Amino acid sequence: MKHFVLTAAGLLLSVSLLVNTANAQCTGTANPTVTGGNDNTIGSLAWANPQNIQFTDGQFTEVSNTVLLGGALETTTQYLTATNLGFNIPSTSTICGISVTVNRTATFGISGGSNYIHDASIQLIQGGVIGSNDYADIHTPWPVSSIMNPVGTPVTYGGTTDAWGLTLTPADVNSANFGVAFSALIHSDVGVISNAMVDQVVVTVYASAAGVLPVHIQSFTVVAKPNVGNVLDWKASANDAGNRMVVERSADGVNWEELTVMTAGELEQDYTYTDATPLLGNNFYRLHLLNSDGSVAYSQVVKVDAGNTPAGISLYPNPIVDMINVTGQKAFSRLVLHDLQGKTLYVKEYSGGVNSAQIPASNLPAGLYFVQVDGTTYKVVKK
Repeated sequence: MKHFVLTAAGLLLSVSLLVNTANAQCTGTANPTVTGGNDNTIGSLAWANPQNIQFTDGQFTEVSNTVLLGGALETTTQYLTATNLGFNIPSTSTICGISVTVNRTATFGISGGSNYIHDASIQLIQGGVIGSNDYADIHTPWPVSSIMNPVGTPVTYGGTTDAWGLTLTPADVNSANFGVAFSALIHSDVGVISNAMVDQVVVTVYASAAGVLPVHIQSFTVVAKPNVGNVLDWKASANDAGNRMVVERSADGVNWEELTVMTAGELEQDYTYTDATPLLGNNFYRLHLLNSDGSVAYSQVVKVDAGNTPAGISLYPNPIVDMINVTGQKAFSRLVLHDLQGKTLYVKEYSGGVNSAQIPASNLPAGLYFVQVDGTTYKVVKK
């Protein structure tokens, strides 16, 4: 198999084989090993004994929080990370999805009141970077067990065909810096000892054991051209005569739409297609080959970022101090601030649009917040 990278900024050239997925089944493999840790890019409370996430054995990693003065307080934990998962998925496989099961419980020194704990954030770690679809359930409190006899209750996020908005390869999931990051929000009354406790984290990778087809599609390239669009080029051999070649596009590498269908000719031939209206931000492309013998194949996925992410938004500082500064490469017209419960705390509209604005934050209690900029949501933390 050959791979080439075109050095022009933002453009990717990939020469790939097609893999047969017509009869492939996605089977799950749970992580054989795990290393627990803390990541302080969110929250203020670190997890004690994070390595206890290896087994369901009643040995918990936990965060304790006690409110001594004032009223009730919401506090966000740091990320509890699970990496070094020890996967060895074959390089010819296709990653179908990821599920994460967290065995967790909440305990309180005093029952009653308005004490509760719920998810703050759960995202995958790819290449050592935390960033994927966030599947935190910010509305459902964790089950409560006795502080003298804590009992974990498992909950699962993701699934067999859910890649969390990422494009994952076997090399990605086999890497030691692949994993999951998990954070909780603790709401405590005055004088109450509150504990967020996790007994085990299990990451399951679902993959298809795909076999390699003969090399019919000999190349597949995608190039972003200003004022033209994303131009796809590929070459098919004479062996592909009569096969239908479907060009497919995705915004997330998971959900695909058909752009056009072509039929391969009788001679080796170059083919091209221009996506004149690419999506804002990332565009993923693949070829879906419908062979005349009834078999189905897919090319490897090529990702192109045309550099047109909406607004190019930056929020700082993060964590928040007294003010949330919002800047954009392009003008934006509406800002909304929500808390974890979905309550709207701030709304402002700008007639004609602006490139910078501020949201007052000095009176916000510590916790996780969501800023919507023209409908796109960003996370910020107040410590």
